[in-house]
Amino acid sequence: MQRTGFAPKKTDTTRAYNALMPVLPEEWSAGDIDEHHLLVKRVGQVYYRPSMQKCDACPMRNDCQYAARAAKGKR
Repeated sequence: MQRTGFAPKKTDTTRAYNALMPVLPEEWSAGDIDEHHLLVKRVGQVYYRPSMQKCDACPMRNDCQYAARAAKGKR
């Protein structure tokens, strides 16, 4: 979540929680939030590899600060 810009760099769990909770739907249950976490983590595992990023194919690219920088040639 840090690379996408949703959470500050070098953030801890509390800061990440405080940054992300306001953007998640209020009606989501703890299970929904956990599923979202696992899916976002999987996106990172598939589309972001330290040796090769796949920003063009990533489903989060439109909301990702890293992808925006990569599109401008500033990784």
